Amino acid sequence: YYHAGLTDDLAAALRSQEIARYERILLLGYSLGGNMILRYLAGDPDPRVRAAATVCSPIDLKQCARALDRPRGVFYRHHVLNGLKEIYRNVAKHRDVPVPLREAARIDSIEHWDERIIAPRHGFAGAEDYWAKTSACHVLDQIRTPTLFIAAERDPMVLIDSVRPWLQNATTLRRIVTSQGGHVGFPRNV
Repeated sequence: YYHAGLTDDLAAALRSQEIARYERILLLGYSLGGNMILRYLAGDPDPRVRAAATVCSPIDLKQCARALDRPRGVFYRHHVLNGLKEIYRNVAKHRDVPVPLREAARIDSIEHWDERIIAPRHGFAGAEDYWAKTSACHVLDQIRTPTLFIAAERDPMVLIDSVRPWLQNATTLRRIVTSQGGHVGFPRNV
């Protein structure tokens, strides 16, 4: 099971034999994948990566988790947690996991999931440490690769107020914020 800052996975994929022949690579990341791409680009990206785009990316993981954990985020929180729990169950079929399945199944908040499941597995001191070290918002000014950041004013999972303050200072990113759309879904006329 992954976390939002696993740039090593992306770097390994880019080094793979399967794509070694490509001279130019374009990256596209949705939601948490976009946060991971932004973190990767802020480091020492493969020189073949010529451009990137992210769609509805939660670049401030703390703000996003807290928003999903509020009562109005219940539908989306359940959806996200159900997917994470399914991944966790599948991993448990093949190897030991740090938290028993029954206990993991009872987790009902993103913060608690990050605290009990993600942080211990990946060496973070806790959810706050995980969020601070993997949120792309802290490294946007280090990105030199041409990058497009797409967000939606009405995204119910990545609230625009958690993104906008960071984008104001991200002068290296091209930004598009639509007035319509939701989380990684946009009407045709946008």
